[in-house]
Amino acid sequence: MKNPKHDIWIGAGLLVLNLILANILVASFSPFRIDLTDGQVFSLSPTTKEIVGNLEETIEIRAYISKPRMIQKSIRPAIPRITDLLEEFAILGKGLVKISAIVPEDDPEAEEEAQKKFRVRPQLGIVRDERQEGIKSFYLSLVVLYPNTDPITLSLQQLITQRFIGGEPIIELKNVELELTKAIKKAVYGFENKRKLFQRFPREMKVTCFVSPKADLPRSLKPAIAKVKEALLDLASQSLGKFSYEFADLANKKKMEAFQVPSIPFPGAEKPIYLWMFAEVDHDLRAMPLFSETGVAEAIEITDMLRAMIREHTPGLLRTIGVAEHRPPANPNDLRIGKQGPPAPFKAMSQELRSEHNVVPINLATLKKVPQEVDVLMVMEPRMMKESAVFAIDQYVMRGGRVIFCLDRSASVPSNPRTLKIESTQSGLEDVLMNWGVTIQNSVLMDDNCGIMWWETRGRTIEAPWFPLPQPGAGSNDVNEDLPFMTSVDALRFWFPSTLKLKQVAGLKATWALKSSRESWTVSPLSLASPNFEKYKVGGYPEARMSRKKKHIIAAAVEGKFSSLWAQNRPTQIGEKDLATVKKESRDTKIVVIANGDFLHSVQSVLARQGPRFSLFDLNMNWVFDVIDWLLEDDDLARIRNRGRQFRGLVRLDDKDKDRIILANLLIPIALLALLGLGLFTVRRLRTGSMSMRKVS
Repeated sequence: MKNPKHDIWIGAGLLVLNLILANILVASFSPFRIDLTDGQVFSLSPTTKEIVGNLEETIEIRAYISKPRMIQKSIRPAIPRITDLLEEFAILGKGLVKISAIVPEDDPEAEEEAQKKFRVRPQLGIVRDERQEGIKSFYLSLVVLYPNTDPITLSLQQLITQRFIGGEPIIELKNVELELTKAIKKAVYGFENKRKLFQRFPREMKVTCFVSPKADLPRSLKPAIAKVKEALLDLASQSLGKFSYEFADLANKKKMEAFQVPSIPFPGAEKPIYLWMFAEVDHDLRAMPLFSETGVAEAIEITDMLRAMIREHTPGLLRTIGVAEHRPPANPNDLRIGKQGPPAPFKAMSQELRSEHNVVPINLATLKKVPQEVDVLMVMEPRMMKESAVFAIDQYVMRGGRVIFCLDRSASVPSNPRTLKIESTQSGLEDVLMNWGVTIQNSVLMDDNCGIMWWETRGRTIEAPWFPLPQPGAGSNDVNEDLPFMTSVDALRFWFPSTLKLKQVAGLKATWALKSSRESWTVSPLSLASPNFEKYKVGGYPEARMSRKKKHIIAAAVEGKFSSLWAQNRPTQIGEKDLATVKKESRDTKIVVIANGDFLHSVQSVLARQGPRFSLFDLNMNWVFDVIDWLLEDDDLARIRNRGRQFRGLVRLDDKDKDRIILANLLIPIALLALLGLGLFTVRRLRTGSMSMRKVS
């Protein structure tokens, strides 16, 4: 007699075996693989497929990854995702993308080559297991190699990001596809070989080195001279006479004072140590250190610093972004001792921009004319600008320039929420923007649809809304997806922005890009105080201030032919010579106005590490990249920049929604139990009935 249970087990085993064999068979056929994730985060984008699919020469991607036991435990889960993505690139490349996996600790020669040629550096990480705890070094870097171009290295910081939520570090994988595709695009389309670089270089570079004699250098710094000479000789041999260098005499005090060369504090050194290089191109003089955190700079690092400056002064290689902000003057006494001046308010933003563009700093306090090579000008948080600077920006637009204005009518920087200080202010650009149909209103925008935070007070934790700061993307119909640069926005965070009012002007088309939610309201900057979450549980402010809630415009785009404010007869202090050559109307161009100056402040990048409830700096930055691509009409990378970074913020529920959820949690389990009981009862009755019929028969 057959055993029914035996047949069931055999059938289940055969089914599992068939599934395993089917997966093995289908795995080798990429068309049969389906990505069912939201946003297709495990599939390569059409942009990547276009760039990698059109390769004409073999490109090699070297993955320098240590063994899992050597890597910090919190980072290990990201390794399979990176290696899987590399396999996808290899499949897409159809033989033209070669992937090399290297364990540096097992290959000393490869490790030395990685450090000297590709700037691959070991990272320090905490390693814990049941037997030991300590700090070990490990490797996690990718290197893109393409014929006749410089190697492009993606370090750990470009692949992994670390946040702190509740004091615990949270490791997140960045958009590695974007970084790889960007690197391949740079290698294939952006950078040409070294000789062509100097052929396009329209100027000359002179380098002056201040290096202590080898006898005066500590043992760890003695290789510096050889590495500096190696880099300089390499560039000079390919420069077509456009590159020269010299080693200055340190005894020449006049020259030392002219360059303000600082010494390097080195423990135990009997004499001052000097390891500096000064590069000059067309009166642009920059100090470059010949040392790094790990010791002496490698020859390739020195070459990279010089070549980066050459590219900045070479038109056509990289797009140039001008970052215009008020830069505080440096203290001459600080410069003499090598101390840097106060940090730039938007230093973090500039560093991010340099990953894709050339960045030129512009001081609004001394601006007379926007440099000709600037493709997009970013005006960041201007305050009481001089008329000459406003005139320079006006005329830059008249020349067809594209501008991103980030400005508001309140002076505030993210700080302790209990000690807010906000004042009403002006930028000086109000009349120019009003002439183009954009009015920045003298108000501060608040929005209850801002997410949830946990507020600790008097030893207890309460749930309350975060600052009522606008978070477009969290609401409905607050992102205008008709604009190309708005299609991939998930969520943004603004810090006490103003609001915009748009008016259609002849020859121009003004379109809103971002709006606050229906739960937003405005107050005067002078009346804004610190929120009191204990007294006012909803939003931290009295209901009287929130009585008139509606949507408000935060960002807008303007396209068309712009007219100059100085085309009109208006009182001005601009010189007659400048007014005589004033350009009154532009060709077709476009600008973007964002009614907030703080949303990309460097403080935001620090707060971004403390968890999403404080800052969305990364998402803000990605959006700005999309805006720049739209202004430059080069939006291929914008299609993949935000893939896999869907923001899912917590939505505050009202009392009715909470009651419905509680009721559902109570009734659904009871209903399921009742259905289960009814099913069991029915099966039992059917079984009893069949047994009775057998007995009768």
